[in-house]
Amino acid sequence: MTPNRRLKQARELRGWSQAKVAQQLGTDATTVSRWERGLFSPTPYFREKLCTLFSKNTAELGLLEGADQPQESNGNDSSPRSPASHLFQAGIEWQAKELHAGKNTPPVAPSWPKRTDTFTYILQSATYDQQAHLLWGEAYVRALQGQHKEAQLLGEASLSAFESVNHLNATAIREWLDQRGLAPPPPPPTSAPPPPLPVLPEQHKRSTSQMLRVGGTGIALILIVVAALLLTGFSFNQLRSPALTSSTAHAVSVTKRETQAQPFPQVAGIVTPTPTVSPVDMPTVPSALMAEITPANLTPQDCILESLGYRCTLTFWLYSNDLGPLTWNASSTLPTQFNASKGTSASGQPSQVIVYIRSSPGEKGQLIFTFTSSTDTCTKSVTWQG
Repeated sequence: MTPNRRLKQARELRGWSQAKVAQQLGTDATTVSRWERGLFSPTPYFREKLCTLFSKNTAELGLLEGADQPQESNGNDSSPRSPASHLFQAGIEWQAKELHAGKNTPPVAPSWPKRTDTFTYILQSATYDQQAHLLWGEAYVRALQGQHKEAQLLGEASLSAFESVNHLNATAIREWLDQRGLAPPPPPPTSAPPPPLPVLPEQHKRSTSQMLRVGGTGIALILIVVAALLLTGFSFNQLRSPALTSSTAHAVSVTKRETQAQPFPQVAGIVTPTPTVSPVDMPTVPSALMAEITPANLTPQDCILESLGYRCTLTFWLYSNDLGPLTWNASSTLPTQFNASKGTSASGQPSQVIVYIRSSPGEKGQLIFTFTSSTDTCTKSVTWQG
């Protein structure tokens, strides 16, 4: 569509912005921009307000440029408009005339199988969407003017147009109608399927007799097998008795050997198993004090930057056969704050220390930990690479 230079000129002569015009009309700046670029045409409601705002008629504001006035040219565009562009403009004008006449019939959706060419089909789809938007825009204006019946009819027509092509705006328009109590009634619930017909007694009897006839041979075979097992049960008992006797004697002898090997007192009727410990499971306790710290090297990527500095978490383990208390003390060559700079720990138990390091990029330093027992002292350090 051709840009509406007259509307833009009328606004600029007054030194107004698009936002101010939108505020005067009760709309948004995006809509005013679309009017001036010729992408959309104002509805009759906004045409009247534009004429009142600028004290001009529709012809002076270029609002009838496509229908009643020759098209303006800037001297550089000499190519004629294509038939498809005429089709798009004609569709928009047709919908505007339908709204002026008080009609709210949904537009006819384009058919892909019946298309003449792809370009024309795309313009037909754009025209269809524009007509559906015009229907909703008119419904919005009627709702603001208190004409709820007309707003409902126009809104339902727009909703039907969007739903027929599965457009995303269908959900938004249905929600808008629901908020204003203008939504169409929900479709009637589908009737439940009829219940299955009851089985007649004669049919049930016939089915049972058929099942008996089919399974009669199998039942007879099962009865024969059961009778044979009952008749041979005595011989099975005789064969099973010696086997049970020998297995019982073997179990008693094994139990006696296990009882003799037990170093703990036994309770009558209860066998206490001897716990076995694999050499791998036995912890090796060093004779001297040893310590391990993870991680052994720290970088800013290993810590979290907070207001106090880089927040780093260290974990250390102490190993010693000394039964006395194990103490530790922390210091640093950097500006550092420990959540606890000293404390006690138990052998083989992990301990955590949170350190806040204030370091410049590229700065290096060390965190030094000294561990002490009653008989030994151990020192470990953690390297910091800023």
